[in-house]
Amino acid sequence: MYNLLIVDDEPLILEGLCRMIERAYGNRFLIYQSDCAEGALEIFQNSRVDLLMSDIRMPGMDGLEMVEIVEKEWPDCLTIFLTGHSEFEYARQAVGSRTIDYVLKLDGDEALRRAIDKAYDRLEKEQEEKSRLLKLNASWQEAAPLLRRECFRRMVTTVRWEETDKAQLYAKLQAAGISFDLQSGFLTALICMEPEWDASVTGQIQSIILGNIKGAFRAGAAYVSEHIMLLLAQSEDNRPLRLKGFLEIALSMCERVELIPPAVYLYEKETGLEGLSEVFSILSSKRFEMEEGGGILLCGKKDALSSYTWRREGPVMGAFNVEKLSDSLVYGKEGDFMAVLAKIKAGMPASGPAAEITIYTTLASLLLQAILNYLPRESSLLTQISLEKLANYNTHHGFRDACYYLETVAEKYFRSRQEIHTDTDNYIVHKVNTYILEHLSEDLSMTRIGEIAGLHPAYLSRLYKKVTDNSLGQYITAQRLNAAKTLLQDPTIRIQSIAERVGLNTASYFTHFFKKSMGMSPQEYRMKLLGQEKDGVSGTDGERT
Repeated sequence: MYNLLIVDDEPLILEGLCRMIERAYGNRFLIYQSDCAEGALEIFQNSRVDLLMSDIRMPGMDGLEMVEIVEKEWPDCLTIFLTGHSEFEYARQAVGSRTIDYVLKLDGDEALRRAIDKAYDRLEKEQEEKSRLLKLNASWQEAAPLLRRECFRRMVTTVRWEETDKAQLYAKLQAAGISFDLQSGFLTALICMEPEWDASVTGQIQSIILGNIKGAFRAGAAYVSEHIMLLLAQSEDNRPLRLKGFLEIALSMCERVELIPPAVYLYEKETGLEGLSEVFSILSSKRFEMEEGGGILLCGKKDALSSYTWRREGPVMGAFNVEKLSDSLVYGKEGDFMAVLAKIKAGMPASGPAAEITIYTTLASLLLQAILNYLPRESSLLTQISLEKLANYNTHHGFRDACYYLETVAEKYFRSRQEIHTDTDNYIVHKVNTYILEHLSEDLSMTRIGEIAGLHPAYLSRLYKKVTDNSLGQYITAQRLNAAKTLLQDPTIRIQSIAERVGLNTASYFTHFFKKSMGMSPQEYRMKLLGQEKDGVSGTDGERT
């Protein structure tokens, strides 16, 4: 229900308008009234007004002056002007974008109703649009953190970037609400949350940090692991010390609101997109060396916090995106999995046997988990492969040989997944066909059959066509025709009864259906079967109904 405010300085007209609109629109509008513009503005101060209906000529502030204020202060409100002949043209020239109509007082109730109907329709459309935008915003609020996480993880696990990859990343960052210049450098920091902090605490800390730096930097943050948040920022000068100053203020603000400040590891230089994986590795190694606590540590390649030497190749599995590999196995995307495996075979860094074993065992574990979790118990794949070879890197002749074995196992896995799809499709078609044969006399609409199969009608139609190379409608027609031909062999069954049994309800419709398919009427077909001469039997196509 919407709120309608009627403003007129003549009491009789005001009362009459209120009564008429209450009778006609009482279920759509809650009616407010005022006899002057000043009183109307007070109502605006205290209540939401969706539609204003106002006289123009009033003592003191007139209707046009009032609407000018309303459009500035309450821009969502629509307006209908009530005018006399003398100010009609004046009103037409003065209306704004939120003015629905101007109604001559002498035109009567019908003209006023048309204007109110027009206003109501517009309010409904605007409300629908607002609801749609709210839903979109809610969906975006849910999706944006996941999209940011995907982008940030990719940025710190990818070593080489093609231009097409950069374009895809840029589009995803934009969709996640982050405007980075991928040709410029990044300031990078790891923010380490304590495992015992719940989501409300970490959410407050993230909001304080981003809120404090957003005026000075283009920035974004996302969790790259359960308790580690990656912060990326850009500005005109990209000075790490400047970002450090803002982060110090943010941590101080955390303390003021009684939040324990997280440990922050900030890299000492700006870094291009292709260097982020190495920087992430450096910051992670610093985190491993120190006991975590609040404060900011400025880190660099040469800074020695201990006597330990850390590898600089980035995360061992970094370039190969374990999450993407896992998703490809879950969703049966063979092309994605094989593309990553090909990159691994072609570009494995010379990191020694430990790194090779790590990569192999990770991939083998992902494959074995997929076989156990995403293939049914009836699958024979486990008997077709050697679990000893899959689990033991040393049974292979080097890294490339091991990768070829993984490729062989993966091909068998994806083939099994495809066979499941095929078997499932065939099972669904069999189920649908059986239902049709057993329920020929009932509702066989796509909607009903979709309900039986548990699938959307459009999807079921495509699936059926893919499996049988025929449409579902063609199968139903064929089965109705076959059933009708069988029933017509019995001369004691009336045509109307046959029509009902095959789901065509009336003898006339059944006759039309049968003749279109067979080139003769049901009665002619029956006579032919019984060896009777057509002119020896009385009646027409529609007889014996």
